[in-house]
Amino acid sequence: MSSPILTILVALQVQSTPAAPRAPYVPVAYAPIEQGEATEVTLTLGEQHQSQKMAGQSAYVDRGGLQPREQRGFRIELRTGWDRLTLGALGDDDKSDGLLYGAGLGYDFRVQDAFLGVFIGIDGSTALSTGSFRTTPDSLGQMLETEFSTEPRHTVEAGLRGGWWLTENWNVYGDIAWTELTVDVDLSTTPLSIGGNSSSETTVFSETTENISGFRWGLGTETNLTRDIYAGARFRTTFYPEEEVGGDTEQFEVLTGVGLRF
Repeated sequence: MSSPILTILVALQVQSTPAAPRAPYVPVAYAPIEQGEATEVTLTLGEQHQSQKMAGQSAYVDRGGLQPREQRGFRIELRTGWDRLTLGALGDDDKSDGLLYGAGLGYDFRVQDAFLGVFIGIDGSTALSTGSFRTTPDSLGQMLETEFSTEPRHTVEAGLRGGWWLTENWNVYGDIAWTELTVDVDLSTTPLSIGGNSSSETTVFSETTENISGFRWGLGTETNLTRDIYAGARFRTTFYPEEEVGGDTEQFEVLTGVGLRF
């Protein structure tokens, strides 16, 4: 029979032994296993892993074993940025800056680390421009003064893009697209006599909407914020044929935005 002194010494020894450190928390995910299947899963407890065959039940499995979303399929995005519009047909290369805002929809095909995609988009802009210009005086010293106001209504685009996934979460790409710019143009033309004074003739007002087709190229990059959401930045420039608009018309834009892959 144990003595009281021995019992006390054993109790003190147990109390003085430090408890084993608790394993750090590791998130896990719940994954069902179909009835009748024999599947090898990894059970996670702290930093210890144990593999075993499990059938006809559900189990908690290591989140690291779940496959990430493939970087292909449909995507939709919202964007905003800086827009500079140059309308050379009105005045001397008239330039206007404004806020760009819009949305896009696309589909990407992944080929190993590269990808190809198609996209469409629509953007609005606040790049309102106003100004005036005069014609050269005729033989009688008469000229015309025209005041104008141009306001972009929207721009639509449809194009192709291709790039490279530098990592699983970061890509770079280039794109080309056909575009159509719709601009509201208000003109008021006043005849002027010698000395720049208004003549007796009436000022003529004109309100038109112009649709201008062009060609666009751009460069961009995207990074994944979560499994489905990404952020991106893009530079693009658009050229419109001089013979169509009667002047050197260009558009330069810097965009940022967020998108969703699904």
